[in-house]
Amino acid sequence: MKKFKLLSVMLFAVAAMLGLKSTVFAEDNDGVLSIEASKDTVNPGDEVQFTVKVTNGAIGVAGVQGDIAVSSNLEYQGYTLGADLSGLDSVRNDGTSFSFSTTSEKAKGKDFSITFKYKVKDDAEAGDEVTFTISNALGVSAAVDEEGTPIKLAKVNKVTANSKATVAEEIIPEPDQGSNQSNPNTGDINLVYALIAIAVSGLGIGCIFKKRFN
Repeated sequence: MKKFKLLSVMLFAVAAMLGLKSTVFAEDNDGVLSIEASKDTVNPGDEVQFTVKVTNGAIGVAGVQGDIAVSSNLEYQGYTLGADLSGLDSVRNDGTSFSFSTTSEKAKGKDFSITFKYKVKDDAEAGDEVTFTISNALGVSAAVDEEGTPIKLAKVNKVTANSKATVAEEIIPEPDQGSNQSNPNTGDINLVYALIAIAVSGLGIGCIFKKRFN
């Protein structure tokens, strides 16, 4: 844990040093953190994804980190960083913490996003919730202060946010009650009619041959 926290500090230090040439932006610079689940309802064995986004308008986001907690019915599978992001990213092997940092110039005008992937465990029960929570969040802007230090995002820091989905109830199809419902005895009745028709037809043919050859 100490090693990971040290790495996080180093990532933000790099961002601060590389952002020295950036200018201070005068726009609103509070940022917004949100989490979106890929599904509202899931089944045991399904993959469900939770996407963490930090937005900051035209200014951009230069760094984000946070702790992750999920419900016990989820199994961590991996993560994907936003396609247009370029920087240093790190996620603990068990998916319980993450960190991202880039330069102010690369971050300008870009939002941050990272998607975490999980498998719903096979023993998840109907009606249970699968939950994903971010805590101890920290975000820094692509803007820097007069000393060249990235400005913290006030509405992201120390925020706790969560998202969830529900394990679907088992659905047992009901029999069709409409007029087209099949009768299990229909096949037997049709077979009887067919045999009778064949017998009658055979008698008719026999009579024809008898008259012709007598």
